[in-house]
Amino acid sequence: MKKPVHINIVGEKNSGKTTLIQSLIRELKTFGVSVGTVKHTSHDHEFDIKGTDSWKHRQAGSQTTVIVSPSKMVCHINEPSKEGINNMIETVFQDYDLILWEGNRNTENDIIECVKNLSEALFVNDDRVIAVVSENKDIEYSNLFSFDENKTLARWLIDKYGLNKHKG
Repeated sequence: MKKPVHINIVGEKNSGKTTLIQSLIRELKTFGVSVGTVKHTSHDHEFDIKGTDSWKHRQAGSQTTVIVSPSKMVCHINEPSKEGINNMIETVFQDYDLILWEGNRNTENDIIECVKNLSEALFVNDDRVIAVVSENKDIEYSNLFSFDENKTLARWLIDKYGLNKHKG
């Protein structure tokens, strides 16, 4: 079984990461590419709703709580290890073609950097950077795309990684 390709979308706050991911998902799906996402945050958030049964399970000391409904599943893991995170992601996304990570530069994944209009690219000297997305045409990088070139970027990713294309 072919493993999915993992790409991190990185950049400063409000640099267009979420917007780019949304656009890429839509475009890649039109080509038959199955896409999953991982949102990384450096902040400690409460992802559960206070007072719900799953919240009570966690408050009682459950290290992991999985919520399952007929149409969705959510997993809360307290203090996951890096190995645990990698194993879970590998299992959850095993049948996908591409996994887009928002944020998290601390992986071995290839990187697409989003750059604000007047900002400098921060990571172009990092060997993992495969493309830069920005309206700043002064950035010197061989694979520079603007934010309105989503279809072109999607096709470029499909060709670069040999992603599963059914349409297009």
